[in-house]
Amino acid sequence: SIPFAQIIVGTRKINLKKVGSGNIGTMNTLRSTNSIWLALIALIFDAGKGAVSILLAQYLSNYFSIDLKMAILIAAFFVVVGHNWSMFENFRSGRGIATSMGVSLLINWRLIIVWIAIWLIGALPTQIFSFGQILAALFTPLAVYVLGFDKFYVYLATVLCIPMFVAHVPKIPLILSGKEPKMYYKTRKK
Repeated sequence: SIPFAQIIVGTRKINLKKVGSGNIGTMNTLRSTNSIWLALIALIFDAGKGAVSILLAQYLSNYFSIDLKMAILIAAFFVVVGHNWSMFENFRSGRGIATSMGVSLLINWRLIIVWIAIWLIGALPTQIFSFGQILAALFTPLAVYVLGFDKFYVYLATVLCIPMFVAHVPKIPLILSGKEPKMYYKTRKK
């Protein structure tokens, strides 16, 4: 639930909820600071949050003799929910992309490739970043199933993509009305 992107840009006295998309995540860090380095740091910390939750789930499942796969699914779901609706930011924060990637890196990096492929199918033709994210959140679990991944990975993709999709629902009217910004836009001037 720790809003790392806000902590990082806070060093420049920027409130991410009041600039750019109003989202506390990697992309809005890039938009609001025009710094690839700060965005990269936000990405690493948000992905790290996902990875640490899985490491903790693995340790605790062993320590308490809990089913490992169930522990991973629960941890994956709640780390993304915690990121998207941070209690430190009045339950408004990110959209779960980087955090989900951190989870996937530890469990099966090929899930990231599937997600990116679907994201590209939506984002490149429309030039709308969030449209690709919505498409990927909707269809990654299905693609993982169709590609023949073990059912555990289908479940994992599902628990990661549900909160990701829900966090993107407010973007749908903006996309449909043509008000959602394109991928290439001007960032905040210094």
